Amino acid sequence: MPCMDFLTLLSTGSNSCGQLGIGNIDDVHRFTPCIFRGAALGSLPEHVVGIEQIACGGNHTLALLRTDDGKTKLWGCGDGRKGQLGPSYTSEVREKAENAAVFRRLDLGAHLERAGILSGISEEYNTRLVAAGWETTYAVLSYPNRSDVLLSMGSDDYGNLGVDTNTQRTRHDIYVVDLRRAVRASDDSMSTITILSLAAGPHHTIVHVRLRDPDGSSVTYFAGWALGRHHTVYMQTSGKLVGLGSNRKGQLDELSTLDDVEQVGCTWNGTYALLRSGTVVATGSNTHSQLGRGPTVLVPQSALQPVAFLFSSKTHRVASLVCGSEHVLCLVDAGQHGLHREVWGWGWNEHGNLGTGGTADTDVPLRVWPPASSAASCANADADDSTTSREGSGNQRHGDVLNVWAGCGTSWILVRKLGLWIVHRTDHVVSGALVAHITADASYSCPAAVSGVSEPIRAINDIRYDAALCVDKAVEQGFAAALHTHYQDSAAAYAYTANFNI
Repeated sequence: MPCMDFLTLLSTGSNSCGQLGIGNIDDVHRFTPCIFRGAALGSLPEHVVGIEQIACGGNHTLALLRTDDGKTKLWGCGDGRKGQLGPSYTSEVREKAENAAVFRRLDLGAHLERAGILSGISEEYNTRLVAAGWETTYAVLSYPNRSDVLLSMGSDDYGNLGVDTNTQRTRHDIYVVDLRRAVRASDDSMSTITILSLAAGPHHTIVHVRLRDPDGSSVTYFAGWALGRHHTVYMQTSGKLVGLGSNRKGQLDELSTLDDVEQVGCTWNGTYALLRSGTVVATGSNTHSQLGRGPTVLVPQSALQPVAFLFSSKTHRVASLVCGSEHVLCLVDAGQHGLHREVWGWGWNEHGNLGTGGTADTDVPLRVWPPASSAASCANADADDSTTSREGSGNQRHGDVLNVWAGCGTSWILVRKLGLWIVHRTDHVVSGALVAHITADASYSCPAAVSGVSEPIRAINDIRYDAALCVDKAVEQGFAAALHTHYQDSAAAYAYTANFNI
């Protein structure tokens, strides 16, 4: 069997409650593979083919995973003491001593049935959107030909749950937010409510809905929005911005002057806009270099000004941006024809959330993925795109970047890599024995048994990995365990060596 593509979720930064999902509660300063319960180390769960969303609270994380049947499953990790990870937290983490620092499935449907919420149809639901406040979680359930349902769970310190505060509740309840109370009184009660998007700040939430009348008509006014700690910014379909809330840090300064915005994002006290030209402009707090302007500027720190990227617009273009609490990440198309993607970041880095290997704040955007070790290969790719004629070859050693997210002192990258399947000493493949994550260092020429690998796997009475393969360090322990599992009858005859090279 040849090598196969697989997805890996990487995280870095603050981890005091296991919110990075890496198996422990230690902060990390470099991007590290996440762990999903029941899945191979560094891999996503079985049948998962993508990640729709990562949503981060103060110390908990939600992952909305897409499966090969087109449905989605909600997973979570980290702190669930306020009920923000659902009722399963008590039984699985406290009573069964499960590891809260590992992603696990959050089965909301079973609880909804037991509680009599959406009785009889919970099996049909599909979790389509998620968002996270500081200690609160929101999930949108979709049903065929029905209005969407908004669930909330966790802390209600500032009315975060969106339910009547006089309602009798327990710590781990799940609530249905009544969106019909928020629509105009004149709207037909037969109208269908579709939730287009959902965003949460630490203690406030915005829900973008479309009200479709029985005749099929509907109206949409906004194309997007973002939330900070005390401010909200709406992006109109015209590309203009509307800011609401606090401006104590200058986070709303001059936003009304923009009319060509493609995407908007907010840190706790700042606002960032990606313009159609590819320029990123920012305003607001710069106490931790969040505005990305370098050490010295001749304009007020809170004034709306471009972010100072250290690359040429001829070889790089910002494709999207995401904002954490006080740091920003951008997905950048690199190379003269944008044939490979990089992640650039700047701002607050106290917990190592920029993945640079240290904790110093960064006052201008730096490339954080692929790591600096592959700078030379990427520089060559920028100079000559002929080296990236194959998809993703500009980032062979570290995989192709598919998406990026940011949270409260945390950062996340989804990458696509090659998966190496165990090869028997007679060169027959053992089905399902994915044990090492590798990418080719050079060409794709190799023996047919390991198609996609630049160096052969040498079988001399054992399986011996002594080629210069790029193997994720995090799979070293799992590698030996997998050999033993799949070759129990002759495990002693098999050994391996590897040249870890990332």
